Amino acid sequence: MPIIYPYRVATTKRHGNIAILTLIPVNEANRISSFTPGQHLVLTVFNEFKVKLGSRPFTIISLPNEDGRIELAIKIYQGFTKHIEELKPNDLVELSSPIAGWANDFFSHENIVCLAGGTGITPFLCLARELAAKNLPNQLLVINSNKKRADIIQEQELNELSEQHPNFQILETLTEETPATWLGALGRIDAKMISQFASPLKNKTFYLCGPKSFIVAMKETLEELNVLPEKIIFPNL
Repeated sequence: MPIIYPYRVATTKRHGNIAILTLIPVNEANRISSFTPGQHLVLTVFNEFKVKLGSRPFTIISLPNEDGRIELAIKIYQGFTKHIEELKPNDLVELSSPIAGWANDFFSHENIVCLAGGTGITPFLCLARELAAKNLPNQLLVINSNKKRADIIQEQELNELSEQHPNFQILETLTEETPATWLGALGRIDAKMISQFASPLKNKTFYLCGPKSFIVAMKETLEELNVLPEKIIFPNL
């Protein structure tokens, strides 16, 4: 059974459709201080009368730290995420202990390409942060697909990480919008885009994350490009 930790909201930030929550432990002695980048946990929110409104899993985007601070990036839709949108500083929430991830061996691969759809960027954001923080020698390319620019999670930070760390590259692509100042790619991730930016493919390991339909489509595309099945890694569908 997972351990439940009482936390409170420290800050909430909103960028377009994305809410960034920074959560801190209620009791410093009862905090989450150890996890593997890329893992997720379950967030439970309550109303003002301490009645549970619901629980959902979200990927941690912060790195492990002694203070137990946890950062989550959540796209606001209807339903449960509307409760998250209404959270205010000092509101109480509960977090589960981190749940075993699917990217635990991420940095055992020398050349890594991540294909992300929408909020599927969140584990790769955390892993990019770790790459930069530890100055790791791995080569990491992230191709991140979103409908609109407002949907991109931490666009500025990803660009800054790419500028600061020579081993990290980020390519953003939009499928339903062409902003006037846009310098990224346009259209869905396809065989042409992958071949153009990730070649040679033979020495790459591919990680996929996003909606089920996105993962299935990316897996089929990579197979068409003759990427070996053991070189294609994704969470359970």
